[in-house]
Amino acid sequence: MCSASKEGLDLAIEFRKKHTLGNDPIADIAGFMQLVNADFMILDLPANVDALALRDPVTGATVIGIAKSSVPYRQRFTVAHEIGHFVSNDFESSKIVADDEHSGPGIYACGKRDYQEVRADAFARNVLCPTDGLKTDQNLGELIGGGDVLAALSHVVRKYQISPRVALIQMRRADLISEGQSEELKGVSAPTLAARYGWKADYDRAVKVSELVQPSARLVKDVYRAYEQGIVDLPSIAFAEMSSVDEVKELISASQSQLPPLRHDANVQNQDAADTEADPFAELDAFFGDGPDSSESAQ
Repeated sequence: MCSASKEGLDLAIEFRKKHTLGNDPIADIAGFMQLVNADFMILDLPANVDALALRDPVTGATVIGIAKSSVPYRQRFTVAHEIGHFVSNDFESSKIVADDEHSGPGIYACGKRDYQEVRADAFARNVLCPTDGLKTDQNLGELIGGGDVLAALSHVVRKYQISPRVALIQMRRADLISEGQSEELKGVSAPTLAARYGWKADYDRAVKVSELVQPSARLVKDVYRAYEQGIVDLPSIAFAEMSSVDEVKELISASQSQLPPLRHDANVQNQDAADTEADPFAELDAFFGDGPDSSESAQ
């Protein structure tokens, strides 16, 4: 029987091959999120909840919310972990995934190290930092060959934008460092490495991005298409963009000098009244075909 770690590794290799990622680092996390048929967004979530996923049991539409964070590489790992659940079809069940404090009937506690969680973690490690990429990295080889394991760790953390803990696991699995070297460095943090090896500015920029609330690019695009077709109104766009109706109006108005006017704007009268009264949830349900019942999961 295949272990959870081996299955996660195989899924990561298959995922990279399918999307022609080679062994290169995943620099664009937004583009990474768009490689699966789900809507990702960065949200304010309750404490101790890194992510939540909602899946419509009828349509199969999946929305995955990732907590905004001041720890960018942990956030990237969470994204990869959730993609691991998605490609493993873990969201096919109606179970609600939550942390232990919110457990209850039908709730799966992600904090428990069961098969699905081990598999998702293995997928995340290997899709973000493939060991084959480490083995063929000439600069990394030179650092390790010269005995500077700390600098080698900094190189891997910066290149693949992963936590030192994940980097050490992958370096160990690639047989580049010993178990003793891994143990010796397990308490080193990414900010410490960034400050010591001159890439603090890069890390600080990553922190600023990971702290931002971000809508689903795919959902926003689809809602604008629905708006142009006259199916939804401006409150639905504002809801999808996590902004206000006034902000959306201003953006559309500013874009009209550069882009053709949206057909919806050209044909709809008394839009201000409609904008005030429209229910974005009802409109989005009508557009996406979502029924009143849906399963919810939170990690």
